[in-house]
Amino acid sequence: MSRARPAVILSVAVASLAASAIDPSRLTYADGDSRAPHFEDEGDEAREGMNASAFWLRQRAYPRASLPPRALAKARTAMDALPPFRGGPGPWLRSPLPPEPAWTPIGPAPLVTSGGFADNANFSPTAGRASAIAIDPSDSSVVYAGFGLGGVWKSVNAGKTWTPMADDAPSLAISAIAIDPSDPQRVYVGTGSGDLYSGYYGAGLFVSSDGGTSWSVLGSDLFAGTSIARVVIDPHDASIYVATDFGSAGIGDYCTSTFAEAPGQGLYRSIDGGNHFDLLRAGATLDLEVDATVTPRTLLISIWGGGVLRSTDGGVTWHSPEGLASDVDRIELAMAPSDPAIVYAGTDGGSGGVIFRSIDHGESFAKIDSSPPYCNSQCFYDNVVAVKPDDPATLYLGGQLCPVWKSHDALAMVPTFSAISMPNQDCGMDASNWPSGFVHPDVHAIAFDPNNPDVVYVGGDGGLAKTTDGGASFTRINDGIGTVQLYAVCADPVSKFIAYGGAQDNGVFHRTQASSKWHALTSGDGMGCAVDSTHAGNVLLSVQYAYTLATESAFKSDADIVFGTEQPCDGLAGCGDRSSFSPPMIADPVREGTFYIGTYRLWRSTKKGAKGTFEPVSEDLTLGTAVVPCVSPSFGNGDDYLSAIAVAPSKATTLYTGSAGGRISMSFDDGATWAVAGVGLPNRYASGIAVDPRDDHHVFVSFSGFSANTPDAPGHVFESLDGGGSWTLRDVPVDAPVNVLYAHPIATGLLYAGTDVGVLVTSDGGLSFRPLGTGLPKSAVYSLSYRPSTQSLVAGTFGRSAWEIHFNGAVAVTPVSVSLKSVVSGAPQSIALEAFDTDDRGSSIPFQTSVDAPWLSIVKGQGVAAGASASPISLVANPSGLLAGSYDATVTVTPAVGNASVVPVHLEIEAPPPHLPDPPSTEPPLAIGGGCQCEARGLGADGSALGIAFASMVVACVCWRRRRRV
Repeated sequence: MSRARPAVILSVAVASLAASAIDPSRLTYADGDSRAPHFEDEGDEAREGMNASAFWLRQRAYPRASLPPRALAKARTAMDALPPFRGGPGPWLRSPLPPEPAWTPIGPAPLVTSGGFADNANFSPTAGRASAIAIDPSDSSVVYAGFGLGGVWKSVNAGKTWTPMADDAPSLAISAIAIDPSDPQRVYVGTGSGDLYSGYYGAGLFVSSDGGTSWSVLGSDLFAGTSIARVVIDPHDASIYVATDFGSAGIGDYCTSTFAEAPGQGLYRSIDGGNHFDLLRAGATLDLEVDATVTPRTLLISIWGGGVLRSTDGGVTWHSPEGLASDVDRIELAMAPSDPAIVYAGTDGGSGGVIFRSIDHGESFAKIDSSPPYCNSQCFYDNVVAVKPDDPATLYLGGQLCPVWKSHDALAMVPTFSAISMPNQDCGMDASNWPSGFVHPDVHAIAFDPNNPDVVYVGGDGGLAKTTDGGASFTRINDGIGTVQLYAVCADPVSKFIAYGGAQDNGVFHRTQASSKWHALTSGDGMGCAVDSTHAGNVLLSVQYAYTLATESAFKSDADIVFGTEQPCDGLAGCGDRSSFSPPMIADPVREGTFYIGTYRLWRSTKKGAKGTFEPVSEDLTLGTAVVPCVSPSFGNGDDYLSAIAVAPSKATTLYTGSAGGRISMSFDDGATWAVAGVGLPNRYASGIAVDPRDDHHVFVSFSGFSANTPDAPGHVFESLDGGGSWTLRDVPVDAPVNVLYAHPIATGLLYAGTDVGVLVTSDGGLSFRPLGTGLPKSAVYSLSYRPSTQSLVAGTFGRSAWEIHFNGAVAVTPVSVSLKSVVSGAPQSIALEAFDTDDRGSSIPFQTSVDAPWLSIVKGQGVAAGASASPISLVANPSGLLAGSYDATVTVTPAVGNASVVPVHLEIEAPPPHLPDPPSTEPPLAIGGGCQCEARGLGADGSALGIAFASMVVACVCWRRRRRV
């Protein structure tokens, strides 16, 4: 049975290797290899947890201190009801779309160590946070694992390979798993997590009666909005016990009464298979142990800030055991399966971890003075206590420090404890002697093979590990598991497969080949990334608080720390600036080597991000300090900071920023002066900015949070046609946080929105958003990146790694028709058509061109445009020798995929007057419906007596919906 341990509201999955304070002078490399900087741990993990929790929560709750009750569940229901996107009425569509495209996973699955990462040579393979584990009692090869926002995964070969089992579930935040011992095909999964930072919202208790193939929901109205901390199945009467803790769906005030009782919190029991649940005790319940050998049952629970309670009458009455403090935040319990009289309890105790022991069924407890500081400063977050099923004296502890400990003599007067897995700090061992396959720090779950208790599975912030010899050695078993929690992903603009990313507790990394395995570059909490659009070797990657690495060789050789805001950061740009836990960073879409990073002001480097080249290009662009109402010490100081940056692709001197307090600022002179956006925007966290690729004053902004929190100013996506002076709502059809907004680099009005419920797309500037593609798990999408080389979109999820979608469509050719006038003796005329070899979602495909008239010939008539830009089709119309009259021809553009486009060409030839040549004249080309405008431009005449009408003519049409500014 799983020993998953929920984290509290303040918790954060902070790497034990994370640099809570990174000293640039301590950047280390492997021998002869500078590709793998290592940010050393300074040990302030609890502080990082609080700040990361604040970063997560404030985006979604601001300007209030809590989330609307069950808001995300409502958004998921609305999302499921939307029809899929199938193109139109966007301006780029010229033929029917192909079948709806599918998202495909590209990793990390798993994350592996770079060859130069000497200090962590065994730090792989890695997945995202594993929070629950359960092993089939009838078949030890069948293992279930639950991940924070990564869903349920199943292995049928004892962890060698894994398969996701419930990607369509309304919540992929998994907090507990239990298998019915009388029917192992019946599996229970608890959703949500007390750790708001990563766990997200719960959707109740799921049950499968066929080993995870299909699922149904139990107690959805009761448990939705809570985190299910523990599920226990009584082996004798099949009763289901469910312990629920914090209201992850936003019930209660997270600033002042975070842990107040809320509906659904408590201990419940069902005696009818889950059709009905009875409340045994109200209030947030962190852990549960059931002694099923006695009747009535003896129950032990731990409650937030209230210690442990015990009931000997099945939950009717409760009392506090002796010997345990009642004012600690969190206590974890473990009852010995082979002797229920033996119970262990683990908590902080002021020393980073202390164990208490009971030998009288939990009636009283005594402190074990030799307890190791296994959970260090974050017992509220990662704290696991587990007893070997066949030996009550063998105890395992899991936490942040070392991070797995074992005692063979836990019943002795002074037990001994040994660190048995790879430490995140040396724990008395030199790093060169660290064992292979070590356990990633921050442990959340320990499970024993019921048929061989020396086989132990451990889950934590780096995924899963396994020992088959009682902890003498461990093996990482994350191959194929794509559950990395990505803060950002950036696709290389040239390569078909290179990409970069940053993930919670697993540093920054890159993909260097067409593989699901990505390679680590640093430790820490990986954050933002930026790749130069004109020179792909220039890359920035960052860990928390904008500690930024810069390279000019795509991390093939050199890397320098060039920016950072938190001390010690002396000598770095940005040092001491007020900033987000994950500050925004972007590459200029036009100017080579230009990068931006946002703190409370905007910083820019025009020299590839090299050290010493970042300069501020603004003053404070935020609302200042102490403006966010959630100012509890648990969630930071309420300061505002930049949260979004954009540069106009059509005019790189036009800059936009957005802040956590909802302020939008803009500069039209490269940062020399700044203005604040006009009215019409909600007072919520600004999450994204997207600028029209053709018009620097045409801009969209997105907001996180829920409209339910700002009913007087609802909406998530807004459009401005006048550079931010005024705004119009162009909203997504679900009330869900929008985390990122991305504009297609060519198609005006084609926008992608990454939300907490998936990816939405609009081809008409926000008039109608629809879900994009099929197959994307229901995980929150934090980042989007476009890959021009393959005309595909890459999505980074916070729990299911990265996914890519490729588009196949038809070629759009402009203009729709060409009309020319000439004379009998006219010279050949050049005609240029533009073929936008992209459909309305950005798919680039090759094409060929043909004509059907002898007087119309092709100079260049095939191509494929890199970056979905216009590819010219060069034609020559030669009227020489033609008599006066009308002539018609067609230009047919045939794409490799999709339907052909046909452009009529009409030629009028007039006889010259008897004396003077006719002056040059044109007939305006036909206007294209739907906002397409064409123009003909005479390029000159030779002035001869023959009166040649045109020496050449270029016919071009720019076809897009362009709204006029007021």
